[in-house]
Amino acid sequence: MESVKLKNSEITLKIEKYSKVILERSRELEQVIRIVQEMQEFLRFDSIINLYNKFIINSKNKSLQDVVVLDKKLLSIAIKSYYDDIYRYKLYAQSDAINLEKKSAYLIKWFSKIRPLQIKPNIDSNLITSTVLYANSSFALFIGFTFLYENTDININAVISPEFYKELLYTTQYREICPKQFASIIHTLYNLSVHKNISKTV
Repeated sequence: MESVKLKNSEITLKIEKYSKVILERSRELEQVIRIVQEMQEFLRFDSIINLYNKFIINSKNKSLQDVVVLDKKLLSIAIKSYYDDIYRYKLYAQSDAINLEKKSAYLIKWFSKIRPLQIKPNIDSNLITSTVLYANSSFALFIGFTFLYENTDININAVISPEFYKELLYTTQYREICPKQFASIIHTLYNLSVHKNISKTV
C-alpha cells in the first residue's frame, strides 16, 4: 500500500514538473508569435505608406495631398487591429492559413473604421470636397483590392463598374463592415475578374 502511495506521489510530482515545462514553453511560443506579429505589422506599415503615396498620385483630385495627411498613430492602430482580427480568426478556425479575400475584407474593415487620413488643420472649407470626405473609404478599398490583386496583372478598374464602386464606397463610408459578408463579395469579384482575364488571353 505504501509503495502505491509512493508511486502516486511520484506521478503527481512528474505531472507538476511537466505542467510547468509546458507552461514555460507556451509562454515562449506566445512571445515568438508576438515578435512575428510585430515584424509583420512593421512590414505592413511600410507597405501601406507606399500605397498611400500611390493613392495620392492616382487620385482624380490632384489637390488631395494638400488637404489630407496620413496620421501615423491611426495607421498603427488600423494595422494592429487588422492583425488582431487575423490571429483571432486563425485561432477560431484552427488554421494557419487565411484566404486573400478575407484578408482584403479585414483590411477594408479597419481602414474604413479607423480613418487614418485626416484633414490638415486650418484648411479652407472650400477645399473640403466630397472626394476629401470619402478619402478614407476610397483609401480602404484601394488598399484592400491592391492587396488582393498584387500578384496578378488584373486591373481592378476594368473589373468593377463605376456604379458598383459607388455602392462599395457608400458601404465603407456609412455602414459597419462585416468581414465575412464583404469577403463573399470580394470572392465573387475576384472569380469574375480572373475568369474575364483568362477569357481575354485565350
